[in-house]
Amino acid sequence: MNQPAANADRAGALRTLASELTRVKTRALGPVGSVVKTGLTALTNAKAPNAARYQALARKISTAQATIRNQAVVTPDSFLVQGQIVDETGAPRTDCSLVVADAGQAVSSKIGPQKANADGFASVLLRAAEFPGVVNGSEPVFVSVLDGQGRQVYAPSTAVAAKSGLAITFRAVVPKESTPA
Repeated sequence: MNQPAANADRAGALRTLASELTRVKTRALGPVGSVVKTGLTALTNAKAPNAARYQALARKISTAQATIRNQAVVTPDSFLVQGQIVDETGAPRTDCSLVVADAGQAVSSKIGPQKANADGFASVLLRAAEFPGVVNGSEPVFVSVLDGQGRQVYAPSTAVAAKSGLAITFRAVVPKESTPA
């Protein structure tokens, strides 16, 4: 018998042996694998309520971190409107914008819509030197949020009296599929 033929016979025998071992192992471990799979499924299902709780905590932590990164800073001679715009899951709506307007259109003629940042925060700072009638509280301001298409999707029903040194903050929940307010 020549060497190449002997090697081919050995390789064939090894393949047959490996195939047989795999079949035996699968047959022997099949029930164990089924038990392990059932146990993992039960463990996963048992932790599902905890997973939801941890996800909710993670969202709260994320919101707190975003709030810290976007602190409202107001000076004694200014008034600040700041809000966080989120969807129903709490994710930032970066496609939305904050609009602050007054009846005399002094604010809206100088300050256009302010786009939300990566955390969903948008702000408008009104300085008394630029807007004396607004910042001293004699002329109310109206706050609204526009979606990415420029449609008004959030608007409180009451105007705000601006006072120097104060800030108003809000959280607007704008659904992903927003409809005009």
